[in-house]
Amino acid sequence: MSATTITFDNFSLQDSTYRTENITYRHLAHKTITEKEEPRRGGFDIVNTFYSRKEIRIDGWIMAANKQALRVAIDGLKKALVPDEKDLVIGYGDDIIKHKATVSSMEVNEEHHHITRIPFSIAFLTLPWGTSSNSITDSKTITSSPYNSSINITGSYGPFPVLKWQVSGTPSSAITTIRFENTTSGCFIEVEGLNLNADGKFLEVDVEKMTVKENTTNVDFKGVFPSFLTGSNSYMTTITGSGFTVTQTIVYFPTYL
Repeated sequence: MSATTITFDNFSLQDSTYRTENITYRHLAHKTITEKEEPRRGGFDIVNTFYSRKEIRIDGWIMAANKQALRVAIDGLKKALVPDEKDLVIGYGDDIIKHKATVSSMEVNEEHHHITRIPFSIAFLTLPWGTSSNSITDSKTITSSPYNSSINITGSYGPFPVLKWQVSGTPSSAITTIRFENTTSGCFIEVEGLNLNADGKFLEVDVEKMTVKENTTNVDFKGVFPSFLTGSNSYMTTITGSGFTVTQTIVYFPTYL
């Protein structure tokens, strides 16, 4: 059985020098719960909940040929763990999962005085979710409005996709408004004042970066950045214009708690 791949900011924690034995990462992230107490009848109501953070722990051994090499290896590991908000990559079956992580602590058990090896334990503070390394693209051709369809989202947590509407050919009249409504999650985003009047022009909504662009220019919008649930999501795309052919793409990385 091969060892699990694990790197932090492209620094390997699974090789001949740094040998990871245990990775604790499959647990559910911490959920922040906002409560409202009910003094008259007692008890409380849940006002809001959201996943806020996750701690991933890695335990293993630092191996070296001699005492001097061990000191160099320990210093090298400490240096590699300094950066904040970098990718912690962990092998997960036939895929890898990336977590945006910051090291909160590193421990070395000083009771071990072996000349060439010493145990280590690293705690990473990460976002509540991790993402697959492989993106999924859902592409649709839209020639009339409104356009109703659905998308099936894989993973265990709603992703943060990039939505794009790109004109093919020259429309009879310019596209001036695009509205996307996810009727399953109950949210919409609407962009007015567009001038998509030629082949290749596009509107892009990046949910993760929280940007909305007409070609390369940031534009205003109504509503919110659309959220997606795992499983089937029904949506409606409304386009104001005529004689158009628009390619709609939704690109996302499956997201896991």
